[in-house]
Amino acid sequence: PGFIPGVFSIGVSAYRAAAVSSPLAGPLSAMPTWPSRSQPWTQRLPDTQDRYDDEYKRKFLVVVDESPECAKAVTFAALRVRRTGGAVVLLSIIEPDNFQHWLGVEEVMRAEAYENIEALQARHAASIAAFGSIKVERVIREGKKTDAIEAQIAEDPAVAILVLAAADSSEGPGPLVASIAARGANAFRVPVTVVPGTISDADLAALC
Repeated sequence: PGFIPGVFSIGVSAYRAAAVSSPLAGPLSAMPTWPSRSQPWTQRLPDTQDRYDDEYKRKFLVVVDESPECAKAVTFAALRVRRTGGAVVLLSIIEPDNFQHWLGVEEVMRAEAYENIEALQARHAASIAAFGSIKVERVIREGKKTDAIEAQIAEDPAVAILVLAAADSSEGPGPLVASIAARGANAFRVPVTVVPGTISDADLAALC
């Protein structure tokens, strides 16, 4: 795909992470309990799966959170997939510091966190659907953000691009973008595209 005007790309190194355990799969209704900390929860949105079998299987991995600029990264990934084929993977990460409580309270907070993230991902999936019939996968992991991203990329060889959005702030592009940009020789095995948080959807559409 090369560089796209209006977005920023971070270089690629030969770094490859070790493989991790397989994810849990299937709709939430089929899961009697929340996944363990060592396993992500993965859901493929209902669709006519067979018609994707022969399509280009490149995946755009988008880190989804509550930040206002996140929607720009989702829009960019959706528009690129609409043009080139493949899928959008919505990855949300629950950091361990959120659950430093007694066991009973911790489990309640984890369950609430998963429910909130499912609702957030559902909203972004709905916005993707507005662009057409685009394949979407939703994944929830627990752990440090960069570690969770690295594990997802290592686990899914079809992930070809990581898409992030930069914050519109005088303090910089945001901690996640800054930490990934500073990885140097430990960069991910895939290119990283950083979408400006201030870019309009019309401009994104023109670029994609």
